[in-house]
Amino acid sequence: MTSQSLLPMSATRSSANQEGLWSSPSPPPSSSVEEWFRQLSGNFQESITSIPQFHEGITLKPLKVEVTEPGRFVCSFRVPTHLTNSLQVLHQGVISSLVDNVGAAALVTVDGRVRVSVDLNVSYTSSAHIDDEIEVDAMVSKYTTSIGVVIVKLTNKRTGELVAEGRHTMYFPASKL
Repeated sequence: MTSQSLLPMSATRSSANQEGLWSSPSPPPSSSVEEWFRQLSGNFQESITSIPQFHEGITLKPLKVEVTEPGRFVCSFRVPTHLTNSLQVLHQGVISSLVDNVGAAALVTVDGRVRVSVDLNVSYTSSAHIDDEIEVDAMVSKYTTSIGVVIVKLTNKRTGELVAEGRHTMYFPASKL
């Protein structure tokens, strides 16, 4: 298996985040990360030809990208009816999917590489109702060339209440020579 980047990379000079928790090659341009995320969320098709494409598109389509910077990716959305459960609150499976995909996008902002999930956990702390505006803020907390850890927080924009917090660990295999 070879390591490949899905986004163009700039020069490989080292940089560190503000807390000094990780260093990486130069991050890809924000526009490239946003385009990757739009393509991921744009897979929704009117006729269901693939369950994974349908799932990604239906969950991510309502998201509006607000911040793209090295080590951070922030989106927001209004909770639509089709993403709620029988109690009319944002479905926990949708929240897990957001932790997965928005967390992955935060890691893509660091070096342009997509990884595989090795651990994902979510704590649900309150509910979000139809038409609540939710912010999804993903921040890289640890980065190495093979492992990345992201903390993802979903917050109700009106009340400031934390809806859920997740941790997503992803692995990128080293290339074979």
